[in-house]
Amino acid sequence: MKNYAGFWIRLLAFVIDFVILFVINSILFRLFNLQVDERTTVLFRVSETFSIYSSPLFIITGWLYYAFLESNPTYQSTFGKFVLKLRVTNINNKKISFGKASGRHFAKLLSAMLFGIGFLMVGFTKEKQGLHDKAAGTFVVFR
Repeated sequence: MKNYAGFWIRLLAFVIDFVILFVINSILFRLFNLQVDERTTVLFRVSETFSIYSSPLFIITGWLYYAFLESNPTYQSTFGKFVLKLRVTNINNKKISFGKASGRHFAKLLSAMLFGIGFLMVGFTKEKQGLHDKAAGTFVVFR
């Protein structure tokens, strides 16, 4: 029997990954001297933060971060999931492919667009799957 990871531990893993991605993207923004939206002078830092999230760089690094690490045959997890002893598997408890990990990542957009309900499903489904997990045929389990 699989030991499925629930909502709160997955949320904590997401927060860890989010911080890592934010640092990586902030460094890349500075390294490549990319400009952010400066329309708001009073709230420049808030404006800068939102511009980073919506930039093509953030989208690409997020996709590569999640897809590469979750399809990695050794770890099957992002750094946040690894720290919390979680991994992403298919129905046979095997590693997922880069393509499946990519599909899972982009299916998170659907989970988010539905006011987060796709993520909240993790807390209410038998196998602790979010909408993005169901779409990709994946599970997040404890090691």
